[in-house]
Amino acid sequence: MRIKKLGKDRKAEAVIEIAKYLRILGVLTGTYHLIWANSVSVFCPSNLNNIDVMTTLHIKNMVCPRCIMAVKKILTEAGLHPISVELGIAEIREEEISTDKMQEIDQKLHEIGFERIENRDKQLVDNIKTLIIKQIHHQSPEQGFNWSSWLAQQINHDYRFISQLFSGMEGITIEQFIIKQKIEKVKELIAYGEMNFSEIAYALGYSSPAHMSNQFKKITGMTPRQFKQLRKPQRNSIDSI
Repeated sequence: MRIKKLGKDRKAEAVIEIAKYLRILGVLTGTYHLIWANSVSVFCPSNLNNIDVMTTLHIKNMVCPRCIMAVKKILTEAGLHPISVELGIAEIREEEISTDKMQEIDQKLHEIGFERIENRDKQLVDNIKTLIIKQIHHQSPEQGFNWSSWLAQQINHDYRFISQLFSGMEGITIEQFIIKQKIEKVKELIAYGEMNFSEIAYALGYSSPAHMSNQFKKITGMTPRQFKQLRKPQRNSIDSI
């Protein structure tokens, strides 16, 4: 549930009222997350003596496990207490963070190529990009993977809406972004030299090596085999796409 920004006392009142409503419905167990503008209240309807409030930070350009470690280090060194840090999102124990402290964190993030996002639409678009990057670079999609249905389910929005939002803000479609990320992953796997072209194609969900080769040439201007023969193959950083 998402509610507009309120003061601390009003947040507590809102949690209590929602918990009362849940109890009327007979819901007494489970953990619920009440999402505010920049924080989250976590509570159980049967125990309102223990309401946890955490702040959520949306961070751009996090693309790998080392990014998670770097962000966690910045937050810890700033005297904050991270509850969880994942690609694109960090949740910290503190409910309120001073302006000076946030500026310090923003500067440290900027120094290593990250950026905190406050705009709601930008957060949504960055979440879409993070999900795609995780799926391609860290999990590998299966052949016939339905990106539109999967993203709509993960984002909890109609795909047409998120597709139009993404295109309007990024200047390319979600489908084009997916293709570019897959091509960068193909480059990476070719550079490693541990898999042949057929294995790479099927690992990334292509219907055939020919399908991968055609898409690769359309994006890079050369075939995977020609790319492999380059003395210094050119690759793009994931977060620059």
